[in-house]
Amino acid sequence: MLRFCRLTVLVFIMAVGAHAQTAPASPTEQLMQERKMQYSQWHTGAQLPDVALSNGNSLYNLTARNIIVLFWKTDCPYCEQLMPALKELSQAYTANDLAIVAVCLDNDTAAWKSYTENAALPGLWYHKCDGAGFYSADAVNYNVYGTPALLLADNTFKIKGNPRGIGQLKALLDQR
Repeated sequence: MLRFCRLTVLVFIMAVGAHAQTAPASPTEQLMQERKMQYSQWHTGAQLPDVALSNGNSLYNLTARNIIVLFWKTDCPYCEQLMPALKELSQAYTANDLAIVAVCLDNDTAAWKSYTENAALPGLWYHKCDGAGFYSADAVNYNVYGTPALLLADNTFKIKGNPRGIGQLKALLDQR
């Protein structure tokens, strides 16, 4: 009898394990996996899509030599670490040298407004948050699957690099 119980438990565990490996991903998980695969299209030299900004301006109207496109969330711990370093970095540049397009992927625009008002970000920053999160048109156009996501472009909106942090971003900016 003990042998039968062990065999039954083993078969049950194997069945559960097999089901867990083949269970279909949720629609959100599938979407993020698709975007992750497509995000690689943002290679050096690729053209950035336009972004309509909250002030009525757009990415394509910016004239700075270097343009950072940042996708972030107020509740992202990595974004919380990146934002002060990015703010400090931006203070070393003029409006002719650098513009930061910060696209917030929060579903709560009140949290975004509160953050941007309290952070006192310099005039080089251009903001957007439509409350649609990862389903916003910009997140879809840029295939964003996680935050923070950074792209550095030149004044013709061609990608100069896809930095993975502030250190890589500084190195790309120093290349001029």
